[in-house]
Amino acid sequence: MRCLTDLKTVLTEFFHESIIQNEQFQQQIKKGEWVFVPIPLSAEILAKELSKKFSFPVQELLIRTREIKIQMGLTNLQRKLNV
Repeated sequence: MRCLTDLKTVLTEFFHESIIQNEQFQQQIKKGEWVFVPIPLSAEILAKELSKKFSFPVQELLIRTREIKIQMGLTNLQRKLNV
């Protein structure tokens, strides 16, 4: 679990620093409400951490329409067919 925590911290800091240095993003933030929408689990972890940094809520807006296999270990063709 420590590895996941370290990765979470590193990615959150990386994305946060990248985003706050982008002037266009800074201008867009001021125009309205924002939310983070996670897609896979890793994105959910990142979205939750970024939401803390920016004070945006995390919202589960996407609905899985079908079950898919885990991508790890699949060939390129199997991955394409799995999506």
